[in-house]
Amino acid sequence: ETPPDFLALFVSPDHERAYPALLERLERMCPECVLFGCTARGLIADGEEAEFASGLSLTAGWLPGVRMTSFHLERESMP
Repeated sequence: ETPPDFLALFVSPDHERAYPALLERLERMCPECVLFGCTARGLIADGEEAEFASGLSLTAGWLPGVRMTSFHLERESMP
């Protein structure tokens, strides 16, 4: 099976202490995937939205023939 091209990760802020371990694990599982995401107070998974809930949502996607490049934004740099 072909690994996904990207992983979209949205995590509630209460898991902040686990972010480094989570990112490390995802990078080991899928080293060639472009990973993007952010912290989120509302999560959507399995067709349901959970506002102010604890959790994470991870989506994998395949985009044949598409080249993706990742970048990092800090909250302080956003208007």
